[in-house]
Order: sequence, then C-alpha cells, then structure tokens
Amino acid sequence: MTPELLDCLRGGLHISTATMLPATSKQLAERHAAHGVAFVEAPVFGRPEAVAAKQLAVPIAGSARDKEWARPVLAALGAAHVFDLGEAFGAALATKLAGNFMIVSAVRTFAEALDTAIRGGADPARVVDMLTSTLFAAPIYKSYGERLLASLAETGKVGTGFVSKIPAKDLGLFVETAGTLDTPIAHLFHALVSGRSSAIASRES
Repeated sequence: MTPELLDCLRGGLHISTATMLPATSKQLAERHAAHGVAFVEAPVFGRPEAVAAKQLAVPIAGSARDKEWARPVLAALGAAHVFDLGEAFGAALATKLAGNFMIVSAVRTFAEALDTAIRGGADPARVVDMLTSTLFAAPIYKSYGERLLASLAETGKVGTGFVSKIPAKDLGLFVETAGTLDTPIAHLFHALVSGRSSAIASRES
C-alpha cells in the first residue's frame, strides 16, 4: 500500500484477509503503524459454500484492541469461528499456511488411497463412507471425499483436478516460510503440485 493511501486510512482499521508470507505481514504491520493505521491479519479458511453459509474459520493476529474492533466485521463477512493467535504478526498467516499444507496432503493422500482401494475391488462410495464416518470423520475428508466421488463419476478416474490452484500457491509460501527446517513432505507435495515430481524421482533414484 502506498503512503498516500495509508495516510487516507489514518485512524482506521485494515483487516487483511490475504494469504501471504508471515514476514510480509510483519512489514505491512510496521508500515501501517507508522501511518497511524490499525492492522489485523485474518486469513480465512472456507470454500464459497462456507462463505454462503457463514461458516468461515478465521485465525487472527494483532493487538487485543484491534482484534476486538475487527470481530464484528469478520462476523458480518461470514466468520463463524474466529481463533485468536496472539499479538505477534505472522502467527495467523503461519497457521493459514499450515492448514493449507494439511489440506493439500489430505486431498492427495485420499485420492491415492481411494484409487488403490478401487483397484483392490472395493466400491468407492462405500470406502468413502466408511473412512469419513470412522477413522477420518472430519469436515475436510467428508467434503473432499464427496468431490473425489463426483470426479470419479464424471471422468471415470480418481483425480484432484477439481482442486483450485490456491492451495498449491500457498504450499509454496509454506515451503518458503519453513526455510531451512526439515520439511521433506512439504517439499515433495510442492514438487507434485508444481509438476516437478519427475525431477525428484530422478534425484532419488
């Protein structure tokens, strides 16, 4: 944001719902503070249907006063669940990136597991019903299980082409945030969604 725009917002509140690097959010918070603008980071979890049903989950970070200021606005936008991640800028975004990493992992592993079960003679609908009502009875598995079945019915094969490019982009941010940490699974999934899996296979062979 330009200094001129920040000056126009002086005394106001900027609620950032964008998904970016935690380090970028820290820089933005400093720039806002220098111009007298309150800043709260509030990346959102939820597909369009969750927005329509006002069932978004939102991690937030910023000063206690500014977060209280932001809560009614977030509620009006459809946030049913707001989770306070503290006052350190970057915390909410790191949580968002962690969540999207887990979503990518869940979808990819579910697709491969379902495809293998089908090859073994299992009925896909019964597999999804069993897994998502017992071992993996979580909204993310239920939602993507249904979408995997829909994709199978439409194309005749289990695939994840219905997944948007946003989680893949965020996976790159997760890897960059991890830096030198030992995150081999994240790097593998990043290579897969980026179309670089063959390079990894040739390196490991």
